Amino acid sequence: MFWLAALFAFVMAVIPAPPSLASDKIEHMLAFSVLAALSLLAYPRLPAWKIFPAFAMFGGAIELIQALPIVGRDGDWFDWLADLAAAGMVLVLGSGLRRVYRRAAASV
Repeated sequence: MFWLAALFAFVMAVIPAPPSLASDKIEHMLAFSVLAALSLLAYPRLPAWKIFPAFAMFGGAIELIQALPIVGRDGDWFDWLADLAAAGMVLVLGSGLRRVYRRAAASV
């Protein structure tokens, strides 16, 4: 599910002018929040600090591709920062929930 969602996010990011919400920053944060949550589910043994760099590279790659004239989009480094903020928040919160769940499961 994670890889399918990542592919969908990538395609939507590079096709010319898809339908948009009021703010593209909200779209970026929503997409990367969902991807971060799915990554924690897909890779339960992988620590968040190892997952986060992948999101940094993925978001940066999207912005670089959007900056190419042939794509017909505009790369925006503030979009990348929104990606990082959303992924980081979800990964931190999700990691905390993982620890709580593991401790609770171990004490049963």
